[in-house]
Order: sequence, then C-alpha cells, then structure tokens
Amino acid sequence: MPKGTPRDKTPPVVNITYPAASSTFVSAQGSIPLQVTASDNKGIGRIEFYIREINQTAYTLIASDTSNPYSTSWVVPTVTVPSTYAIKAK
Repeated sequence: MPKGTPRDKTPPVVNITYPAASSTFVSAQGSIPLQVTASDNKGIGRIEFYIREINQTAYTLIASDTSNPYSTSWVVPTVTVPSTYAIKAK
C-alpha cells in the first residue's frame, strides 16, 4: 500500500442466505446448496465456504466462488450417528 493511502477500515458484510440458521438435513439428501450474499465498499474478490463438525475446533475450506451470486454445494457426509455442522463464509 503506498504511503499516505488510507486503510480500508470497513469490513465486508457476508450473510449466509441458504440454508437458514438451525436447518436440519439428513445425509441421504446428498448435496446441500450453500448461498451467500456479500458486499464491501472496495468490492468482493471471492467468498470462501467452510464447514465444521460441531464437536471439532477447526473449519475446513470446501469451496470458493468469485462471482455473485456466491454459491456452492456441499455433500453431506454419510454417517452412522447423526452429526451437527456449522457453516461459515468469509
């Protein structure tokens, strides 16, 4: 960044629009669409989609998208015990 250039202090706004918070799916449903809206005063270069099993601490990057509308599909893992996942986009 050139000297004297003000830093961008406005963070981007990213909202997961699908699935809704607390949605329930079963692994037999296969692929779940993930959709995000995003805005930033300097523009959006890409959105990254992350998944975390609730009993884990780390998120795993599953996809990224560079064009609006930002979306991807996530294949729900086949499990023998029901699991809960968190979705994050940034």
